[in-house]
Amino acid sequence: MTAMAAEIRSLACNSCGAPLQVPESTRYVTCRHCGASLIVRFDETAAWTEVAEQLQAGQEAANVRLGRIETRQAIAALDRDWERGLERFRSWGLARSGRDDPTRVGSTVMILLSVLLFGAAVYGAAVDFPQLLLLGIVAGLLCGGFAAMARGQESLYLEARRLYLSRRRQLQRHLESLEDHGARSS
Repeated sequence: MTAMAAEIRSLACNSCGAPLQVPESTRYVTCRHCGASLIVRFDETAAWTEVAEQLQAGQEAANVRLGRIETRQAIAALDRDWERGLERFRSWGLARSGRDDPTRVGSTVMILLSVLLFGAAVYGAAVDFPQLLLLGIVAGLLCGGFAAMARGQESLYLEARRLYLSRRRQLQRHLESLEDHGARSS
C-alpha cells in the first residue's frame, strides 16, 4: 500500500449492523444490506456511521425549536416597543396605563373650555368689555387648536395600535404554525 492510497476501515451500518468496508476518504455511503444512507465520521481514534435521515430529522426539529424561540422573542420585542411608544400617547391622554383604548377626555375638555371662552367673549362684547372679548377669542382659538392636535394624535394612536395588533397577530399565527409542526414531527 502506498502513502497516497486511502486506508480501508471496517465499520458497521448504524441502521442494521451489517459490516461495511469504507475508505477513509469516504464521507457518505449507502449500506448494501438495508439501503440506509449513512454519514461516515472519523476522529483520531475511531470511525462510525450515522443514519442521515435521523440527523436530518434532528436538524429539522432543532430548526423548529429555534423558530419558536425567535418568534417568541419577536413578540416580546414588539410588546416592549409598543409599551415604550405608548408613553408618547399617554402624554396626550390617549392611552391610560393598563388599558390601550383611547380616551377623548382631554380633547372633550378642551372643546368645552373653548365653547365657554367663546361664550365669555360674546358676553364681553355684549357688556362692552373688549378685553374679555379679545381674551375669549384668543383662549378659545388656542383651546380649539389644542383639541385639534389631540384629535390628530388620537388618529396616530389608532393607526399605531392597528399596526401593532396586526403584526402581533401575524407573529402569533406563525408561532402556532411552528408549534403545530413541532407537535406533528415529535
